[in-house]
Amino acid sequence: MSMLILYAPQGAGKTRHAEALRKHYGCVRVVDDWKVGDLTGEGDLMLTNDESVLTAAVRRRVDVVTLEQALAEMGGADHG
Repeated sequence: MSMLILYAPQGAGKTRHAEALRKHYGCVRVVDDWKVGDLTGEGDLMLTNDESVLTAAVRRRVDVVTLEQALAEMGGADHG
């Protein structure tokens, strides 16, 4: 796993599900409230509600997943 950006609006549950998401994607660290320009490293799961990171992710070739997609992959159960 390189890096992954998880996007969802504020209050959607990114932080609540962070540990389960980190394990699911095989990440080593969660970076909460990530913004473009913040330092990241290999294996980071970056949580954000900033839509501008979606454009930046395409330029940097970083995978982006929405919280809805991630929870569906994990079976839709409450992992918080």
